[in-house]
Amino acid sequence: KRMRMMVETCAAVRSHVADQALLCCRFSIFNKQPDEVSPADLSALARALEQAGVDVLHASTDGVLKGCFGSAKTIGQYLKEAAPLPVIAAGGLGDPRDAEQAVANGHADFAAIGQAMMDDPEWTRHARESLGG
Repeated sequence: KRMRMMVETCAAVRSHVADQALLCCRFSIFNKQPDEVSPADLSALARALEQAGVDVLHASTDGVLKGCFGSAKTIGQYLKEAAPLPVIAAGGLGDPRDAEQAVANGHADFAAIGQAMMDDPEWTRHARESLGG
């Protein structure tokens, strides 16, 4: 029931835009109570969004590399197991090495950088330099 509005909204958007645009759905579960969302809920959400026509899942987290649900598995890893969709993960990736690790180690397909880029408009250049690029 909790995911119905999100899934129905995504399905309506997909119906309206058809295949003319990618449909990305951003959501957050990290501000919920520990027993309010389970791994099964997260997997069901990912599968429902895929069925609704979403092309990309975008998870806002309190730490992309942080385990959840009492395990070492990250939100991104749960999502990638649940549905064959690309995953963007945001949260705690201000250090370029963490962003690189998130993608390289299968926590996400794309790393979203927010606050760090607000704090440093040259973050991308600094990240490239710090990673040797």
